[in-house]
Amino acid sequence: MKTYNSIILLALLLVSICSFSLTAQPLQTENLTVSEGLSNPEVRNIMQDTYGLIWIATQDGLNIYDGYTFKIFKNVPGNPNSIISNEIHAFAEDKDKNVWVASEGGVSKYIRAKDQFVNYDFEEIFPDKKDNFDRTLNLVIDKKKDVWVATVGLGVVKYDSSEDDWQLQTYASEDSAKVNDNGLVLGLSLDLDDRLWAGIGRRGLMWYDEEIGKLKPAEFKNKDKTPDFAKPGSFITYLYTDAAGVLWITTRSGIYKYDTSTKIIKTIQEYNTHQLNFWTYFNWISHDAMGNVWISNNLRGVLKFDGISDDFQKITFAGQSFFKDGISDIRFTRFIFDRTGILWLSTITRGVLKHDPHRAPFLHYQHDAKNKFSISGNQVFGLFESQTQKGKVFVGVRSGGLNLFDPVRQEFSKIPLQFFNDDFGGSVRSIFEEKNGTLWLGTWGDGLLKMTHGLKVERRFTFDSSKTNSLSGNLVRLIKQTANGDFWIGTNSGLNYLDRDNNTIKRITDRQSALYPQGLLDIANKKLRSDKASIKINNVTDYQDLSNEFKITKPRNYLIISTGEGRIGDSLMADYGWIENSHGEKVWSAINPNEGYAFGGNEKNRIKIGLHQFTPGTYKLRYKSDDSHSYGKWNVDPPTFLDFWGTQIIEINDNADYVLIKNYLEETKNRTYIEGNNIRSLHLSNNNVMWIGTDKKGLNRYNLEKQTVKN
Repeated sequence: MKTYNSIILLALLLVSICSFSLTAQPLQTENLTVSEGLSNPEVRNIMQDTYGLIWIATQDGLNIYDGYTFKIFKNVPGNPNSIISNEIHAFAEDKDKNVWVASEGGVSKYIRAKDQFVNYDFEEIFPDKKDNFDRTLNLVIDKKKDVWVATVGLGVVKYDSSEDDWQLQTYASEDSAKVNDNGLVLGLSLDLDDRLWAGIGRRGLMWYDEEIGKLKPAEFKNKDKTPDFAKPGSFITYLYTDAAGVLWITTRSGIYKYDTSTKIIKTIQEYNTHQLNFWTYFNWISHDAMGNVWISNNLRGVLKFDGISDDFQKITFAGQSFFKDGISDIRFTRFIFDRTGILWLSTITRGVLKHDPHRAPFLHYQHDAKNKFSISGNQVFGLFESQTQKGKVFVGVRSGGLNLFDPVRQEFSKIPLQFFNDDFGGSVRSIFEEKNGTLWLGTWGDGLLKMTHGLKVERRFTFDSSKTNSLSGNLVRLIKQTANGDFWIGTNSGLNYLDRDNNTIKRITDRQSALYPQGLLDIANKKLRSDKASIKINNVTDYQDLSNEFKITKPRNYLIISTGEGRIGDSLMADYGWIENSHGEKVWSAINPNEGYAFGGNEKNRIKIGLHQFTPGTYKLRYKSDDSHSYGKWNVDPPTFLDFWGTQIIEINDNADYVLIKNYLEETKNRTYIEGNNIRSLHLSNNNVMWIGTDKKGLNRYNLEKQTVKN
């Protein structure tokens, strides 16, 4: 259960009740895109209708989402009741619950009762303007049910619902430089008096005078502080009227507030870069249920204002990143808050993002050099929920050692540890705490640490090239406890079994890395130093073909130790020794690399140890070496014991030694091997089977009872 809890903890790192006000944390989102059924990932607009359906405008089709599936509308050539174009830009729902759609070819009206469209093709409606663009970008519907449409090239177009007639709008005064330019219109808004305001390309901010039926320029009392909305880099991109009647304005380079009663404009934010970037045309302004104004701020992400005040903060989303100049990698186009408070955002390349504030969000903890209670680093390797300190979590950090997280205080404390061989300055990769408070840490360079309940290091288990019963490597990735309290330790250099009570380690490796038991190597080392082999060829260098003749007068048992260069799978050793009788016949040989074992240092250092009973006669000890990696001329890491290099023969006079050596050799012969030494994952099944995932050699199934392995 603790393991399960740790996994959950890794995913959540402690859930807290949260709302939009927790903006220090990136908002978590779900993604709706092509794989979920969306017709195209480039989404220009989004709306919720009276029935709660989400309307989504894409580059290739109109989508209606019911929370489960998408209904897609596209133009069908020859079908006048299909939508006029597949490139959709905006929506508005009228009082009859029909939806007006602005698109590339004009405007379509969706008749809900008939599930079909009535199309208004602007090329047909305005034939003398067919050379102008017929793209419609935005629309609003006033209280008289008239539809106002923002276009590219045709300026503002009005649908008079009482006359069923489309009308191009004109201007109260014409500037000779602008008379032939109705301009690009993006921003439309109806104020509290149902008066239309429009942002029109080179003409700037205008309003519709109902008495004369024309658009008039807005008046500014503080002209010295008024931006030139007629400049391409300052074109108006969106208009919004707040609850106090103030007109909010976004442009390609800033955010402004215009008081339509006092005619005073205020600058909220201006940018001096990227004004002419195409994506600065995409802005949107709306409000949430609490009355806070939100703005999708062209290239720069999303802003949330405190009510309708001038104070704002940037809202970020999980997975979102920003370039050095503040530009977001997510291009937001529009957003809405639905009636349940869920935030829906349309984007250019990522389809629709959906944030549900009612779900407990993920909290994100990062290192802050100014906060001593922050996590000590941002690369988290290991997590384990404490079994003795209720609710607290041990956190292993690359280059940051070990942290203990207190979810009540929301604080991290760093546990002092000494690291000696970690290239990153001290990393804890894996963690396990026993019920008695004993803590086990797998480090990334300093092996396995055993700590007391008081969090003091009691013992270090590390790799020792001279001890085959030491840990197989100092890069410890995994710690798994068995039912009897022992541990499986996964490293980058093999699997280890730690007997907890005896503090002894047994290695389980692949065949190439397999070693003789430490007891056998200890006997061999002792014999070489005390008894001194009288028959030997050692310290062999390159290009050697050596021979040493010797005589046996009485039948005796001998220990033979032969080392050289070779690899498992090769047909022959590169350097090897053998023994011939007087007829030139081989009576013992280390020529086969598959019969030898690893000998420390590089994996091509091999050793073969054997027992042989010689009968009386004359024999030759032979040894051959190739052109590289020899005694004193190592081209990779040398073996552990340099004085073993070559072949040496030692008489065994003690029968107890003979039996012990024989038993060690038999143990080695019957050993179980796995495929792959870089251990990535471990799972111990209830049927006494260990599953071992490796880096490049796949998955091993290790039957612990039968001592068999299947790769």
